[in-house]
Amino acid sequence: MKPFNNQVSPPFYAILYANAEEGVDAGLYSEAISTLVSAATLRSAFLGFTSDSDSYERPIKVAYWTTHEAMCEWLEGSKDLLPHRIKMSDCLGPHGCLWPWLNRLDEADIEQETRAA
Repeated sequence: MKPFNNQVSPPFYAILYANAEEGVDAGLYSEAISTLVSAATLRSAFLGFTSDSDSYERPIKVAYWTTHEAMCEWLEGSKDLLPHRIKMSDCLGPHGCLWPWLNRLDEADIEQETRAA
């Protein structure tokens, strides 16, 4: 069961890679993922996690959020908590909205605002 079955609005998601890529310190990476998971659970807009694997069979954790703003605040607030040799880009995969058309609308709004400026 997904952690958002009773949601009225579409949940937002962020994918965390559960294992370090080759050449990345596995201990520090594990600490970074633990930090991101812990930081997520402290946020009120956090809905929960699911576990899966990506198309390369790499294990992932998917964090679900009620709003895009909450997800972005979590990412921004967590990046300074990561071990110094681990970057957010090492841990974070794709993120966005589970309703793809909403992502396209956001992109169209940004493009329209850019043209108007």
